Amino acid sequence: MPFTRVSLLRGKSVEFKETVIESVYRSMRATLAVAENDRFLICIVDIPKENWSMGLGVASFA
Repeated sequence: MPFTRVSLLRGKSVEFKETVIESVYRSMRATLAVAENDRFLICIVDIPKENWSMGLGVASFA
């Protein structure tokens, strides 16, 4: 049972977060053979903009 933590810039909609969760879940099912309905360990963390920092090569959806 993999643990997945997704950090997002605070302010994303519930719908956006649900889409992220569903996409991560489908990817884990396809590549890691995660059991059906095993979504317990997908965690989304909202980070305030003042605490957000990125280096080169990191994707941003801000």
